[in-house]
Amino acid sequence: MGFLQRVLQLKNSLGFNHEPELLIPPQKPVHLKSFCVNLDLGQKITKSNTGTSILRALALGMLNILYPAPEWLRIFTDGSLLSDSPKAGAGVFSKIFSFYVPVGRGTAFDGEIAAIRTTLSQLQCHLEKFTRAVILCDSRAALLAIVSNNNPKTQDILDCRYHLENLASLEKTIILQWVPALCGVPGNEKADFLAKRKGRGL
Repeated sequence: MGFLQRVLQLKNSLGFNHEPELLIPPQKPVHLKSFCVNLDLGQKITKSNTGTSILRALALGMLNILYPAPEWLRIFTDGSLLSDSPKAGAGVFSKIFSFYVPVGRGTAFDGEIAAIRTTLSQLQCHLEKFTRAVILCDSRAALLAIVSNNNPKTQDILDCRYHLENLASLEKTIILQWVPALCGVPGNEKADFLAKRKGRGL
């Protein structure tokens, strides 16, 4: 009898469960009905093959048609990694609050997630000021990480899911909407400025 067979025999005789156990318990899947994510501008586009002026026109048209003010609170978020520093920053811009948040050592992705987490947290402090809010982010990767049913890779992603579910329980409508970066959408440009400003420690 080989070594492994002997070990299994002993475990069985002692009543040990030899089935593998998950080190991290599965998280409850995000209830997609409680919020919505939109990864395009109303039509399929490839950013690399679309001119800046067209991207800007599509983004502004989408905002005016799908999320008209004042019915919708528009919140722009952005994350940035400085080329000359390992630090990242997060920027948030809206009519009711704006922030620049230090992320410390990290990636632009970490900054994007931190910006969305900050937004969702702050929305719960301003419940009387909105019924419907759209969070506009230029990182599809960040949005997909938040809505994925996979176990979260970071605490910030888990926090985003928690805040989304909590806001839904308070009958608030939240949309996560992708917008193209660096094409002249005013709110996105302001969030980008805030993220880079904090990253420099100003």
